[in-house]
Amino acid sequence: MKKLFLIISSLSLLFGATFFTSFGTPVLIESKESKNKSNEEVFNRISFVPGLKQDIWLMRQSQDGLGLEAKKWDELSIVVDKTTTPFTVSYHQYENGKEIEYRASCYLCHANGPRAIRPNLDSKTVQNSAWEKIKISAMNLRIHTYGKIALDCNEALLNGKERITHLGYDHFPESEVLNVPTCLKCHNEDGFLGRGKLKKQQLSTIDHLTKTKAMPPWPYSLNAEEKRELQSFIHGI
Repeated sequence: MKKLFLIISSLSLLFGATFFTSFGTPVLIESKESKNKSNEEVFNRISFVPGLKQDIWLMRQSQDGLGLEAKKWDELSIVVDKTTTPFTVSYHQYENGKEIEYRASCYLCHANGPRAIRPNLDSKTVQNSAWEKIKISAMNLRIHTYGKIALDCNEALLNGKERITHLGYDHFPESEVLNVPTCLKCHNEDGFLGRGKLKKQQLSTIDHLTKTKAMPPWPYSLNAEEKRELQSFIHGI
């Protein structure tokens, strides 16, 4: 199974640029795993611009429904630099085409670059076509081939000045690593398929995704001991 996945991943790397250059229109989704502060649906328009040296993931996001004026949707990008080993990632937020301060730390949800794209396929508002589902699957496959990604050392700066909103923290307890064995099957730093270890500073995301059963993904599941260990990590007991 692992060998088959590696073959498919390699083919994705080989043909991905042509695929997305030809069919690079944004995909609109209702997020399966994100809600706004009022527990309402969050909508994303996602597109991917591949390149030899870097991949750029673009997202327009509305936390106020599809009726929100287009220019008021949040404009975000994740840039993966492929000239380094491991790859490095930078996060950007814009307003009217100009980079601005983060409204919230991207790192709290994106600990290892782009996250898997999970649409709500039962949405009554957004009906994704079969072709869009294929594109989403291909984009997710591309994301999984990045492996462990390092944070760009210039992330702390905006126009040469230190940012107000910090992306991450290196001190304890925020730096404490989640060591639940099932989680470590993907969230490790073991080369090509490693997704980077999760830390205490990603608590809200970890808690939300495990409660909604978006994590761990099929075919994995947490046993009773791992569930206790996870709750101890989340609640500090």
